[in-house]
Amino acid sequence: MTYTSSHITLQGIALWTFMPEKMKDYYKTHKWDLLAINIVAGFPDIDIFFGIHREYTHGIIIPTLILLLSVVYSQIMKKKNKYQSKNKRITRFVSLSMLMWIAHILIDLTWDAIMLFWPLDNHFYDLNLIFRLNASNLMLVGIIPQWQIYSKTEGQNMFFINLTQEQRASIFGKFLDLTFPQLTVEIVLAIVWFYVIILPMIKKKRKRSADTGRKSEKIAISNILKKQSRRQISAVGLLLILIGLMYGPSVGKMNTYEGSFAVYLANTDAVFDPTLGFSLENEKARNISLLIKTEITKVNYTAVLLIVDNNTFSAFFNNFWNITDYYYNNTLDYLSLEKQYYDLVDETINKSEIVKEGKITESMNEVSITLYSNIQDSSRFYILYLLKEWTINSSFMYKTTVSVNYVTERINQFIGGIVIISFGVLVVVVDQTVSYLDYKKKK
Repeated sequence: MTYTSSHITLQGIALWTFMPEKMKDYYKTHKWDLLAINIVAGFPDIDIFFGIHREYTHGIIIPTLILLLSVVYSQIMKKKNKYQSKNKRITRFVSLSMLMWIAHILIDLTWDAIMLFWPLDNHFYDLNLIFRLNASNLMLVGIIPQWQIYSKTEGQNMFFINLTQEQRASIFGKFLDLTFPQLTVEIVLAIVWFYVIILPMIKKKRKRSADTGRKSEKIAISNILKKQSRRQISAVGLLLILIGLMYGPSVGKMNTYEGSFAVYLANTDAVFDPTLGFSLENEKARNISLLIKTEITKVNYTAVLLIVDNNTFSAFFNNFWNITDYYYNNTLDYLSLEKQYYDLVDETINKSEIVKEGKITESMNEVSITLYSNIQDSSRFYILYLLKEWTINSSFMYKTTVSVNYVTERINQFIGGIVIISFGVLVVVVDQTVSYLDYKKKK
């Protein structure tokens, strides 16, 4: 992931590099304004302190609308407000601050999931760009956007900073070791940022020599940006079109996510755990397909797949942990452990919906089910996959793989994306029309 320091240094350097000369001259005498704008580049990460990292402050909609309003107001009042006026200073500050905020969000978009379209949508979005090359000559064939969408709860649980102290302790133990693979890059960026942004602020201002004259404009890209900055409203309109494309057509009307995890079902002298339990978040318009596949060796056994409620799920594992603790502490022998486990499984079956039950053999070693969220009342699916019977005293350890496939409908988001695109096109058309009419008047 990108660090807050990366945003401040990299975006600050980029801002100063591409800033028009007139604006640079202004900020050379208003250095604290420039520093404040630069610090805004790290503002979205303030959510770290509230345990909601990459959520509300990482939504692109609000800063884009504020930017649009600021630019429109600036264009309307540009004849009344001089470049050094208080109103112009405020709108310039707001516009550049929103640009830094938006740049932060776009940079984070390809580094883990963020709540990109809040408040329109509270899902977490993660964008991976796949660069497809020709295998023979390594020429670039195309760039493929690959979106992954997570629910709010799934997105929150991705980042350890959002977990409670108890959750972090249960997952990581006493210590949490972090590595900083980008440390050298961070140091280089910090040095360049200090030289470009901070050092000029603390240096004494030098008077220009009389023969210096007007600076020649040597950098072509700077000239282009200076000319195009006059059409700031059109630029914001293009940004709206980009947001609409990301929200709607680029993701599509349906989104599919595939993932998997593996556990070992064990019955050995050291470990007794022939159980697999997990939960999946149920969400409107989401269908979940599961494929549970278990290795087969010498011991055939009976397995049962159950859908249970939260209370049954919790009660099963609390009771299971109690009887295994007795076994590990040598207060319960193996035969008693096995009998109590079988009784616990039977009791749980009586309270649950049986999806599938049968002997696991070479011909039947996988279970495939589809959970339809529109017929479920619960906010989560609780799944138990339990080994029920096997040959007494036979030791085994089988690897069980669970493949999860989410298919989520996005009709409303797709339509919302089209609306945002249409609004962006309207903004560009109106701005270009006004520009053309002004040009005709001057001519």
